[in-house]
Amino acid sequence: MRGWHPKALRASHVVILGGGCYGCFHARQLVRARRAGRVEYGRLVVVDRNPHCRARTELSGQAELVTEEWTAYLTRYVPEAPHDAQLVPAPLAPHVLAEWLAQSLGQLRPDLRVSRQPLAGAYPVAYDVTVADRRYLSEAAWRCPATCPEPQVCPATRTPRAWDLGTTVAAYADLPVLRFSCLHFVYGVGTIPVRRLQAARRWLARHAAPGQRVGVLTASHCHGVGSCLVLEGCTDATPDGGRKEGATDEGRGVRPPLEPAPL
Repeated sequence: MRGWHPKALRASHVVILGGGCYGCFHARQLVRARRAGRVEYGRLVVVDRNPHCRARTELSGQAELVTEEWTAYLTRYVPEAPHDAQLVPAPLAPHVLAEWLAQSLGQLRPDLRVSRQPLAGAYPVAYDVTVADRRYLSEAAWRCPATCPEPQVCPATRTPRAWDLGTTVAAYADLPVLRFSCLHFVYGVGTIPVRRLQAARRWLARHAAPGQRVGVLTASHCHGVGSCLVLEGCTDATPDGGRKEGATDEGRGVRPPLEPAPL
């Protein structure tokens, strides 16, 4: 490849959630990085529920467009995804990974009912706002551009960045938290390794139990969104994940708290 660099990053797939302005920007940056030899990927995929999104025309011939809801796509894609795949989340969106985990757990564990709440706990951060089942947190007390790569020296303060939101949440949380860190990959694009999603899915399916709460945090070094999965027993589940006719909610068991999530 012209301009190939010996230290180029590699990913079998790069999946971008959103085919609007941010998704198109991220895709163009990845295409530029590939042409410059800074990254090599097998497939560049853009996922958007709108079949007429900007990506259809702006990225024609440069990326594959999948017309599907994000949660449905991830539920289908993640279990079989290549180990080195990368996910580019949408910067302005619902807490997609919490929704995806809840839906995945419902399929993997029909003995459980899953609901979502805001992430619990008190965190010493500059910004803390709750909207429905999502808690938006930020270490920054100033406005940051959505495309900031979060370098070691903060462009806003011009001092070393001494914070990491994921570390802060882990230190103060009173429940296990599955953390999805979106960190700079190449050319200003932040990604989450899909293998982290695969590991979280396996861990939750194995360790989840009635009466427990599990936090979910999707965050960069500076900003993030947190939710809480609330697990309840459904002892009347049928083998196909449904409920027996005439079943009630009585008889739900409660197990000890989960061990800390190893993520």
